Amino acid sequence: MSEIKFSIIIPVYKVEEYLERCVNSVIGQTYKNIEIILVDDGSPDRCPEMCDAYAAQDDRIKVIHKENGGLSDARNFGIKSASGDYIIFLDSDDSIELTSCEDICKAIESAACPDVVICNTNWIENGSIRVANRYDRCELFNGGKEFLNYMFSMPFTFCFLSPNNIYKKTFLIDNQLFFEKGLLHEDERWTPEVLLNAKTVLNTNIAFYNYFIRSGSITTAKKKTKNAKDIISTVHYLKELYEKIEDKNLKNNLKSYLCNLYLHAVCIGELFDEKEYIDKKLCMSLAKTYKAKIKASVFCLSPKLYYRLKK
Repeated sequence: MSEIKFSIIIPVYKVEEYLERCVNSVIGQTYKNIEIILVDDGSPDRCPEMCDAYAAQDDRIKVIHKENGGLSDARNFGIKSASGDYIIFLDSDDSIELTSCEDICKAIESAACPDVVICNTNWIENGSIRVANRYDRCELFNGGKEFLNYMFSMPFTFCFLSPNNIYKKTFLIDNQLFFEKGLLHEDERWTPEVLLNAKTVLNTNIAFYNYFIRSGSITTAKKKTKNAKDIISTVHYLKELYEKIEDKNLKNNLKSYLCNLYLHAVCIGELFDEKEYIDKKLCMSLAKTYKAKIKASVFCLSPKLYYRLKK
């Protein structure tokens, strides 16, 4: 089991209050064959000095200091400098369970080293914990398309978060699967493309990632115009990608997910008066499932009415 090496990539920017919790959760892993890549993304606080101090204490820690380029750019730097067999993305204000790498390693070996390993996430807010996705069994899928069909058959709502999963490094490099620099909600664009390229996907019931919901983070920021416009850009990009899928059922489910994503973007950005982003034709073309068609119909009748009903 000790032969598999994990590269844990942690982008660091203005998180000095949370960095110790994050790094300690990685240093304390029960599985020791890991490298920890701290990517200082030009942080203006004490984070650069903290990163160097951690590296001086543990020779498994590698620090990259770079100019600020955003989360996607920092992750890309980490991927390119990683020496491990598998990559784990960890945001610097979150943490992972101390047995994460040990549990994941056992799962990987049992499935002959898949391209992607799917895990659960603990969402933590004000001390309360809930498990997102709730995968209740381990199963190996012959490709990402097969896994996506399984996901759409589940009763819960899922989201394409890259830290939920673990990725074989050679798979990412061979397929040139890097994050789009400067894009907010980069996971929504990157993760579906990763899954559609994967030859083998292992679904597990391992809940290893602790996602802390806090005020001031990207997901809770009040002003979301930039977020919304980037999401709509992703919708257009993925629409073209999904047109190439031959599996009609999967294509319709993915397009309906994009419809919901588009509607979500318009609402969080309150883009009702920006004609460039109100695209009723796009919305209806993406709505393939019954629920998506109802939402799209209300939106096309009146975007503001849809927003009020959604609130």
